[in-house]
Amino acid sequence: MNQFKKALLFSLVLMGITSLTGCKEGPTPEELAQSALLKTLAGSWEIGSAQVDNLVVTNAFPGLIVNFQSKNTITVSGAVGNIWPSSSTFELVKVLDGYDLKRSDGVVLDIVSATQDELKISMTFSSAPGSRVSSVPGLYTFTFNR
Repeated sequence: MNQFKKALLFSLVLMGITSLTGCKEGPTPEELAQSALLKTLAGSWEIGSAQVDNLVVTNAFPGLIVNFQSKNTITVSGAVGNIWPSSSTFELVKVLDGYDLKRSDGVVLDIVSATQDELKISMTFSSAPGSRVSSVPGLYTFTFNR
């Protein structure tokens, strides 16, 4: 009987330890990937180059600085009409190779690549009412640097 009590006590202690260590779940792989992307994006990005349908148009975006802030907010210095409005919010949208950003105006920013020093974004832009005359519809590709 004495050995039975010891075995029972050992089993109860083991079950208690197992249940305590198994209670806390960590973030999912998807949550980790989203967090890593948001951390990489966070801060200010200055225009390095811009193209529309492979035609260099960097001069159309003088002084463009895009800031990704907390709560999925984008603010822009040197805003350019509907292509880069002065402020917007975004949500992450899962795609095959990672995440895109869907701005509050419905424009989808395709994250082509993102490192700590360089960010490459592409977007398809269609002229809209209120657009500047120089806002040309097409596939825009922007390279930003820190």
